[in-house]
Amino acid sequence: MNKLFNKLLNWRYTKFALVGCVGTLVGAGTLYCLTEYAGLYYMMSYIASAIVGSIVNYQLNLHWTWGDKKK
Repeated sequence: MNKLFNKLLNWRYTKFALVGCVGTLVGAGTLYCLTEYAGLYYMMSYIASAIVGSIVNYQLNLHWTWGDKKK
């Protein structure tokens, strides 16, 4: 039972870390696009990218990392 728990914990940690990486990439991409292509002031782009990255992280963690806990 302990081995199963450790295996599940490690897989969940891996998912959590991957979601963090994806959220960072999405936030950085949003920042770049809003600043370079949309011509938005970089501080406004940063605020928007932080919001978008947070939403992506929350949704991915809710449905993928912790999705099996809702049942």
